[in-house]
Amino acid sequence: MTDSLFSRGVSSPLGKCDEPMKTLVPEVVRLEFQRIASAVGASEAELLRDAVFKICYGKTYVEHCANLRASVFDKEVEQQGRNRAAIGE
Repeated sequence: MTDSLFSRGVSSPLGKCDEPMKTLVPEVVRLEFQRIASAVGASEAELLRDAVFKICYGKTYVEHCANLRASVFDKEVEQQGRNRAAIGE
């Protein structure tokens, strides 16, 4: 498992990631997938999850989590703007 910011569980409107998906591939494909995962600093599970999310939602799981986290700041900035407007700044 990597030490990246998003390698741990993140709350999501889609729910907890606890549904297994699996398939069988030729060894050469598995080795290439392992190589790619290693090159980007991800586990095979993380890379596979990202690929599934990209196919289903047009963005990776990491992007989904980053957008979710960023939306917290957007709401905070919006609220600060309303507060400033209310006090006449």
